[in-house]
Amino acid sequence: MIRAVLLDLDDTLLDNKMEVFLPAYFQKLGDYLSDLLNPSLMLSELLAGTQQMIGNMDPTLTLERVFAEYFYPAVGLQEGPLREHFEIFYRQIFPSLESLTEFRPKARPFVDEIALKGLDLAVATNPLFPYIAVEERLGWAGFDSPEDIFQVITTYEQFHFTKPHPEYYAEILGHLGIAPYKVVMIGDDPMRDLEPARTLGIGTFHLSEDPEHPYDGGDFDAARLWIEQDQSNSLRENAKSPEAILARARGYLGAMMTMMEAVDEDACSIAPFEEEWSLGEIMCHLRDVEREVHLDRLERILEEPNAHLVGEDTDAWAEIRQYICQPGMEAFSAFVANRQELITKLEKLDAKEWERPARHTLLGPMKLNEVMAIANDHDTIHLAQLRKTLEALNR
Repeated sequence: MIRAVLLDLDDTLLDNKMEVFLPAYFQKLGDYLSDLLNPSLMLSELLAGTQQMIGNMDPTLTLERVFAEYFYPAVGLQEGPLREHFEIFYRQIFPSLESLTEFRPKARPFVDEIALKGLDLAVATNPLFPYIAVEERLGWAGFDSPEDIFQVITTYEQFHFTKPHPEYYAEILGHLGIAPYKVVMIGDDPMRDLEPARTLGIGTFHLSEDPEHPYDGGDFDAARLWIEQDQSNSLRENAKSPEAILARARGYLGAMMTMMEAVDEDACSIAPFEEEWSLGEIMCHLRDVEREVHLDRLERILEEPNAHLVGEDTDAWAEIRQYICQPGMEAFSAFVANRQELITKLEKLDAKEWERPARHTLLGPMKLNEVMAIANDHDTIHLAQLRKTLEALNR
């Protein structure tokens, strides 16, 4: 059963031809900043900074930070004052670009209908803009209070990856805490919106009068009927590919980095639900399972012929190891280090190594890629738990 719908923004929820919009945007921004920056220098370094964001594969660096670390030194100006000018531009000048876009009357009713079904919604726009610019464009599309409608809105302040990387879609999944085969993506661009999502096992719909093979497609009415179909198994095997496994490992870490950004040690000790873990206990569990299960299994499968993997009750560690007494943010930092080590090891595997066999006491014969896909699924369970806990703490 589908639990979430991801929607592209430009030329999906809003008619916005980027080949027209972007030159006008660059012109207005260059004119506005011309007293501080030569427009040609500004544009060349803005584009170079954008390429830095598109190329980022570090799940610990937000796209905002990647851009800032390149752009401000490149133009020779301090970040603080120039950021203030950018904010004024987005508030006062950027709204004038609405005239280059066109409202799509069927978009808002389509989204409202999905929301009434109880499905989660995400604005899956390429996160190369700040929130203020995405919010403005959503307003042009008829969504004046987008945070009341969408559970996730992808912007450069919070995201670590961009389209067309599958890590971008994995990061959205991480924020939602939902497995890829329970999510669908609707967009107009097969290469940026659909193919990388499909790589993870996400169902995909081409919003187009002439949908490309192999995607289902059509208009919003066709999309409405398509969502009613069971998409949950058709692409499930895609999530076991090496590309998908690595993308989920990186993307889920990126989501956790954002989710934990504003958490302090006091919040880590609070368990808002009876009989459920606090944030600190979740982090201790993730830290230990990453080190003692996922990394250990990876190393043993690579070193031993047909390694024997023993299933164990890792949930019991919370009480045995007294997670409630351990510092949660310290545990999170250790988990991040463990995850980065896992990613580094996975990046070095060749095709034959991904196929190495193992025997699990409960699941029987397996290959390394299947073991690592289970590790991804373990993340999903605790990302959902993390989302639920954070929402309760923030009420």
